[in-house]
Amino acid sequence: MNQAIEITPKDLQDLIPTYIENTFNDYAELKACYEHKNAKGLKEVCHRILGTASAYGFIKLDEICTNVSRAIEAEKFGELMSLIKDLDQYFYYLERSYKR
Repeated sequence: MNQAIEITPKDLQDLIPTYIENTFNDYAELKACYEHKNAKGLKEVCHRILGTASAYGFIKLDEICTNVSRAIEAEKFGELMSLIKDLDQYFYYLERSYKR
């Protein structure tokens, strides 16, 4: 997956470590919902991530979660595996880029 450069507003820089930690918790919950075929849970976690991702400058995360939400709404559950793989790759990128 080609990673877009993420740009975080300067006034939010100090909040990024906490945001990343919380988002990794959301990601773990999202993965559990996916594994248990919990569409409602998936939608709720995506909504939570969507509420903050773009504000913190994580545009690609916002884009992927938007696509997950749309797939659930359209009942295109076959698309979810590919989107979850995109999230896996994105969170690997986040971990390597932000967690130390």
